[in-house]
Amino acid sequence: MANAKSIGWGIYAVGFALWLFGYLSAGHAALFDWKAATPWWISSFVPNLEAELGLTLMFASVIPTLPCDQPPLSGPGGMLV
Repeated sequence: MANAKSIGWGIYAVGFALWLFGYLSAGHAALFDWKAATPWWISSFVPNLEAELGLTLMFASVIPTLPCDQPPLSGPGGMLV
């Protein structure tokens, strides 16, 4: 688990650096129209493509730390336990 956390933190650091670069620079046009779909305080965090990619990486950084060796949640006959 320690190795997975290190990978997750590494992905987060790259994502944060990319987001910060996008937040502080003009960058490219965003893929999603944040100003039309979200309140101003959300759209201000993702002004361009670089900030979108960085934010995506920061959210994706939790994936390596998710438990993947857990048994399924269903019991016999497919019923939830």
